[in-house]
Amino acid sequence: MKYRIKKETKPKLPTYGKYKAVAVHNQIYDTYKITEEVAQAMGCSSGDVYGIMLSLSTVINRHLRNGDKVKLEGWGTMKLEIESDKVDNLKDFQAKKHIRGARLHFIPRTLQRPRVRERQILPRKIIRERKRLKIRFWVLAWGCR
Repeated sequence: MKYRIKKETKPKLPTYGKYKAVAVHNQIYDTYKITEEVAQAMGCSSGDVYGIMLSLSTVINRHLRNGDKVKLEGWGTMKLEIESDKVDNLKDFQAKKHIRGARLHFIPRTLQRPRVRERQILPRKIIRERKRLKIRFWVLAWGCR
């Protein structure tokens, strides 16, 4: 992912004047472009792909609004989170006043901790593996050194 370094310019933030990385986006791929690309790759009509995409978005939205997490193979996990102000006393909390909104939290598959299959445990045969994005985890190996 491409990024650039930017200085924080909002004086009200505690990070004012500090530098941070921000994502650089090259293009916008809308529904039409994605539909055409998927249709070409799958060898079917763009109308069929468009219908599937609309149905998929409807089903995903329904599950997210019902409070479910949605995990799609090859994509990642999605869930809705609530943004709210903090209050000192539980009795002071008012939903209309303190809840600012909801946002979608998406964790791409490549950022999630890889699943480890159960394997036969061999003493003193533990290897350290590194996966994408330097996520570290331990795996009990099959006698690998």
